[in-house]
Amino acid sequence: MNPLFRNLHCSILGLLLFAAWDRPATVAAEDAIITFAGGGTEHVRKEGVKAVEAKLGRIYDIAVDSKGDVYAVDMDHGLVLRIAAATGTSEIVAGGGQHPPYNRDAGWQDEGLATKAFLDRPEALALDKNDNLYVADSSQKRICKINLKTGMLAVVAGTPYSGEPRYNGDGIPALKARLNLPQGIAVDAPGNLYLA
Repeated sequence: MNPLFRNLHCSILGLLLFAAWDRPATVAAEDAIITFAGGGTEHVRKEGVKAVEAKLGRIYDIAVDSKGDVYAVDMDHGLVLRIAAATGTSEIVAGGGQHPPYNRDAGWQDEGLATKAFLDRPEALALDKNDNLYVADSSQKRICKINLKTGMLAVVAGTPYSGEPRYNGDGIPALKARLNLPQGIAVDAPGNLYLA
């Protein structure tokens, strides 16, 4: 397999979706490959732009919600985008905020509105049955949960730390765990979160 093709997903219409580096793509039932986002020249932050006209960075993962909308993680720009199934337009649902000052004792300083949060090399996405979106924010060593109804972001795993990563034990609260560049996440039917 070409290493630039990543992360297969099946949409509610039975289409096979995959991330192709700087553009998510669709493999339709007729075996045609159709780009549905990326490859354009419009700035990714431009409001209301058609997804196929947007210039994206490296797309590391995609996810599909219950309505058929596609979420793509743009690692280079530190963004999570939603591509609306009905209109084909893209919008930012998370990322783009300023890097908060580091404070090991105060915890994460950018919880709140997801579009104001700072994401550093986000690499993986997962949706639960309620269409909450989870993001592996790799370089910040944390997992974020975005409530797509309210647009609010909360950290659900990982703690700020400096220095070399050290395993700090099982059975501790997820928010106390020292994560080392999480790059894969999944959610099962009861809502348990798994990460790698």
